[in-house]
Amino acid sequence: MPKIHAAANRIPVLRTNTTLKNYPELKDREPASLDHFPAHTWSGSIRFSITAKTPLVYGNVDDQTRAISIPTTTLTKKGTTPREVPVLPTTMVKGMLSNAFERATTSRLRIFEARPEPLTYRMDPAASQRLIPTLVDPQNKTAKLLTGTHPRLETTDDIRPRKKKRLHTQESGNQKKSKPIIMAAALPTRPGKKTRFATGMTDKKLFDLIKPQQGMPYKEICFDAKLVDNGTYAYWFIYALYKNDKEHTRVPIFDENSLTGKDLKETLSDQRGYIYLTTDPEDLRQHRRSFKNKMSERVFFSEDLGKQENVTIPEGTDEHLSPIDRYFLTIQSYVDNWNEELKLTPKTKRTPNRFIRQYQAITSNRTEQFLAYSLIPKGLSTEKTIDALVPISVGRNTYTTSPFTVATRSHVAPASDISEFSPADRLFGHVTQVEESPLKDTSPVSFKGRISIVDAHYSDGKGVRYSTLRLRPLLSPRPSSARRFLTRIDGSNLNSDEHKVRRDQYFSHDPEQSLGATTYPVDRNAWEKVDKKTKFPKKALRTASDSLNVTSEVKSYVEAGTTFDVTMHFEALTEFELAWLLWILEPANLVPQNEPKSNVSVNPSEKIGYLRLGTGKPLGLGVVQVELCTNGFEASKTSDSNMNTPSLCSAYTQLTGCLGTVATITDPTQFQVPREYLMTPWVESFQRSCFGYSDKLEVRHLNLVENKVNNKTDWSTGLPLDGSGIEPGPLWGPTSGQPIHLPDPHKK
Repeated sequence: MPKIHAAANRIPVLRTNTTLKNYPELKDREPASLDHFPAHTWSGSIRFSITAKTPLVYGNVDDQTRAISIPTTTLTKKGTTPREVPVLPTTMVKGMLSNAFERATTSRLRIFEARPEPLTYRMDPAASQRLIPTLVDPQNKTAKLLTGTHPRLETTDDIRPRKKKRLHTQESGNQKKSKPIIMAAALPTRPGKKTRFATGMTDKKLFDLIKPQQGMPYKEICFDAKLVDNGTYAYWFIYALYKNDKEHTRVPIFDENSLTGKDLKETLSDQRGYIYLTTDPEDLRQHRRSFKNKMSERVFFSEDLGKQENVTIPEGTDEHLSPIDRYFLTIQSYVDNWNEELKLTPKTKRTPNRFIRQYQAITSNRTEQFLAYSLIPKGLSTEKTIDALVPISVGRNTYTTSPFTVATRSHVAPASDISEFSPADRLFGHVTQVEESPLKDTSPVSFKGRISIVDAHYSDGKGVRYSTLRLRPLLSPRPSSARRFLTRIDGSNLNSDEHKVRRDQYFSHDPEQSLGATTYPVDRNAWEKVDKKTKFPKKALRTASDSLNVTSEVKSYVEAGTTFDVTMHFEALTEFELAWLLWILEPANLVPQNEPKSNVSVNPSEKIGYLRLGTGKPLGLGVVQVELCTNGFEASKTSDSNMNTPSLCSAYTQLTGCLGTVATITDPTQFQVPREYLMTPWVESFQRSCFGYSDKLEVRHLNLVENKVNNKTDWSTGLPLDGSGIEPGPLWGPTSGQPIHLPDPHKK
């Protein structure tokens, strides 16, 4: 299969006491007070350059058109014509350095949306075969399983027959292969290619029969059905209903001989069940459906209503929401996604499902009984509790816990107390995030950083270019995709050939799970494959298939080759902190340790790593070379035990200088990061992200088809199929830099 590199990856953030026991400088602790400079600290300035390797896009966004333009100023030099040059905001430079320092020192995720609710994800259609129709009683935390005519076992090859051996088998040579019988019956809502209305039946009459009464979540009915084989599974086809009148009048709705599929000569007569509509009744009446090809709604039933299996629904905890609470979060996700779609496509012709249409009515009374699909862990015969409730069989489900909970448990969430400050917090400053509570007298703790960017100005190169163009969609990875964010607490991938993880086990209470920091590894193809006119990476420019609604317009940008000079001041840095800061400013340091041993040749001048600036990082934009200027380092120690050695303290006491005028050291090589710190998973991953890959393979996201295949699971186990469940390749260890194999789009 073809191979690529993932455009979005993650750098491990490992902050457990076990991980950091040999790296004491990286542990959480309260920073030194800013009211004085400790004797062992250093203060001074650093001058460095930023050179665009690929175009930079940032700046002003037009309120009307949303177009992006680079901020500019007029440069006037004696003897030259005034020219317009780009302005580089100092805040952007500081953010770039802060992010690099965070990753190199495995600091906490300082920018993090502290959402307490779990995220939702789209289920694989195969998982629907493990779902059981259920009547839920939220008030009593119980439910009745409506299993149709049979209980479900773990595999499609072994279906437990009911009393009279209602099990369809298909002969294949000398063998017979069992097929599953779908638990919910199919109630067609319109004629199909083969199905026909019964004599006298019309759309209006059918809708009147199936529409629930005003204010009711579902309708109880009686029906006749036939068992039909569609080639993949068997299902009950409802062809007649009974009126709720004194005569219990039977009403044929479809011609029982016009079946789509093979008639298996099994019937149900006057069977009681509940109509479960996922399409709003009024939409059905107007021939509108959520999916164009949708032909049927479902009826939940149990052949012996007197022997329905009762199960309990677990209560929620502080960290673990109950299945009922997660069910309503899933419904909320449908509403949120629909609203996002309307923003992008206001004139969409798609029809929302019933849960969007009736959101207020559904969520206004959460104690009322409702129908849903449930997931029972490890089969019906062993555990009698519900693991999950979902509104639609092939739809969305909710993870058991939130990313913030996982982040907090693994000590990577933003510091909530000054005692939890990680290295980047102590250097660049931080404002704690606290939960507002009337019972606690809590307030945010603000700590000013000891780094300041005092100047960032245009130095050389072409500068700004005016050219209207469209970028490809900036597809930021959704946290719900999980595989792009989660790692194990040792930094390795959750999924491997030896260890598979079900989709519903992501963002769980597994103590082995941790969060990585999102990164976009440098695509070295970006500056080789460029548009001749704009000099933009070809992968960054809109194609004919990209909708204008999801693309960004650029009015101006900084051309590749443009250089900025930056001046940074620092105060009261430890030798360790200063060493890391200088280490980041040396491009040769940003090359993976195993890269020089690669068999793939790279131009010696390209054996350097890059940082990222601005927008469009997944598209190959914003690649910059950051490098310490010649004679660009000046530092003075606060105090020295040798009174004859110049220091900041001695300059003040002897009235020979002050902060900003004293430079006792100008050689940056005197500050070195301890070697053991450079051999860690987070540093290796950071280097790989800065360097990228030298094998010339594509660096991109999975497309929609590939992603769909990648999410395929085994219905009986919930585990990814062979060749599916692919995660971004690890950025550290012996397999660092190796590509991933694309999932087979022809896999069934």
